[in-house]
Amino acid sequence: MSAAQAAGDVVIVGADRMLKKRLDADEWMPGDGELASSVRTLQAGGHVVAVVSAHGLAGLAAADVGIGITRADTPPPWGSSVLCGPGLGEACLLLQSVPFARKASRRSAQMAIAGAVAGSLLAILGPTRAAPVRAQVPVQVAALLALAASTWWGSRPMRMPAPVPVTRTPWHAMPPTIVLDRLGTSPDGLDDKEATRRRQGRPDQEAVPRTGGVAETFLEELDNPVTPVLAGSAGLSWSVGSMIDTILILGVLGLNAFVGGTQRLGADRALHRLTEAVAVRTRLRRGEQRVEQSADQLVVGDVVELEAGDAVPADCRLLVAEDLEVDESSLTGESQVVGKTVDVAPARVIADRHCMLYQGTVVAAGSAVAVVTAVGTDTEIGRTTLMGGAPRSVGVHTRLNSLVRLALPISVGAGRDAVGH
Repeated sequence: MSAAQAAGDVVIVGADRMLKKRLDADEWMPGDGELASSVRTLQAGGHVVAVVSAHGLAGLAAADVGIGITRADTPPPWGSSVLCGPGLGEACLLLQSVPFARKASRRSAQMAIAGAVAGSLLAILGPTRAAPVRAQVPVQVAALLALAASTWWGSRPMRMPAPVPVTRTPWHAMPPTIVLDRLGTSPDGLDDKEATRRRQGRPDQEAVPRTGGVAETFLEELDNPVTPVLAGSAGLSWSVGSMIDTILILGVLGLNAFVGGTQRLGADRALHRLTEAVAVRTRLRRGEQRVEQSADQLVVGDVVELEAGDAVPADCRLLVAEDLEVDESSLTGESQVVGKTVDVAPARVIADRHCMLYQGTVVAAGSAVAVVTAVGTDTEIGRTTLMGGAPRSVGVHTRLNSLVRLALPISVGAGRDAVGH
């Protein structure tokens, strides 16, 4: 769902109408035999439609992009544009590529416009005889920059970790022994090797501050609306034989990106150290050892030990509880502390699941041993946060984009008037 919502509006087709609300989809439409009709209705409204399905051949064929999911027990949906699977990992990766493709298309169009404007000015201002040659230089430079930038943006999804499916298993309705078996762990927790394997590919790990090299930050600094303009100016200077101006412009552009990337990298590393210093620490079991670790490094299957005053670092199923009371006011609004036991609690309401601990709550009294069942955005409080929507885009980069969009048409119009007079 996260990948689909990043790509566009999400329409649930053919399932229970309540599934739309549970998954926070944008719309529900009838499916089964009416899938193709639903697709054509959306297309008639001006939408580009992608269908993700393991069946519904007519709907996959009618869609602009049909993403067929293969299964071991059924024939492949040959009418689809792309075959993925088994599983939804490849389909998620394909949908995650859509925002990057939009960005590459938008920036390439901006570079093409800048190259065309620069080429037109060169053709008008210089001698008529060499006008075609002069006009081609900034256009070719813009095309080269757009190709390089699009290659960079297009490769970004391939470097993203594989998506991890979100489970809706009712751990509160299972005894501890079955929970441990389903999670592939034991009362002594996971070993280091297995914990590292499970940590790889966690989506929330993308939020960890970057501590990599300068090359990546250098390229990211070049990813701004001013770069095409300066690059076009450099191409314009080179085409008229002003090599000094060309070198100066490219030198300033590169130096600015290098300095900005270095400063950003230093800030990210400082933020990483600060985050580590203030992060919630938790005690967990690694076989016969007891280790202390940052809560954001926990994985499903870890066994943690909690006592009075500890913040619950993740959603957990209790294995041992001794006179345990928990303050759940941050999650349920309950003003009184809640007693917890290990016994099965087949309740639909979170406040009545007395065998579960949830991230964001605090142990008020007693002690406990619990196994982690969900981390990051898969926790109850994490899903609640996601339902609030994406944060508003802020910062210098956003303001710069808006200023360039406002100033560029004015500048082009002023330049055209100056040339005309």
